[in-house]
Amino acid sequence: GTALGKLVDRFAERRELLEARAPLILRQLSSLLQPRRVYCELATIIGRSDDLPFCALMVQTLNGILHTSPALSGLRDVLRTTMSCKEGAALFLDLYPAWCHSPVAALSLCLLAQAYEHASELIVIFSTLELTVDFLLQLDRLVQLVESPVFAYMRLQLLEPERHHYLVKALYGLLMLLPQSAAFQTLQQRLSAVPQLGLLRLNLGYSKRDAGQQKLPRQLDFAALLRTFESVQARYREQSQSSQERERLDIAMQDVPPPPTTEPS
Repeated sequence: GTALGKLVDRFAERRELLEARAPLILRQLSSLLQPRRVYCELATIIGRSDDLPFCALMVQTLNGILHTSPALSGLRDVLRTTMSCKEGAALFLDLYPAWCHSPVAALSLCLLAQAYEHASELIVIFSTLELTVDFLLQLDRLVQLVESPVFAYMRLQLLEPERHHYLVKALYGLLMLLPQSAAFQTLQQRLSAVPQLGLLRLNLGYSKRDAGQQKLPRQLDFAALLRTFESVQARYREQSQSSQERERLDIAMQDVPPPPTTEPS
């Protein structure tokens, strides 16, 4: 396999290495090689793996680096053109199937790519997923990302809610998923700054089409992407159900009394 393939295999064998060293190693790789090549190849490798917990952890790591590393600012700039440029759309499509292994990572990728309608559709599906503590912590980190410089352009788009109504819908949907917490308060305060006149115009039906959605690149098929997301998440549900069934069987077997021992006559 490739050097990146061997690196992923090493991470899969030693999860503690993935959690402790992967961010540093991947940042260095992205600065030495072309970041796009690194990310697209890793996304392909993840797409071929059947180790679902590892895939989810790997995607969360890659997504965190994508949104925070200065070395990947060029990659972020390309992704921001997803809705209007073939190059951005191609990169988004290369990453998306792998990113489906982590629902919150997929959502943050859509926000970065300005695919706000698809982001709002994903949030609706989130309500059918198991909202574990880890899932809610990831949502908490996403809210922190929304408040970071990387998403400054998106926050400014909230000044025109009638033009970016799917963004408003996605962020309000995210707010409704969050428990009453610091992240909830932060996002609620951000949304309270959306101009009320714009929201009123939106409620009265004076909405314009979202920026960048007038001419979508031909290769973007969001209905197909939604099916991809649901298909990947179905694999996680099946694995979770199988694991629960095995646990119930183990417990049931423990309750079975051992056969009586017969003493020799």
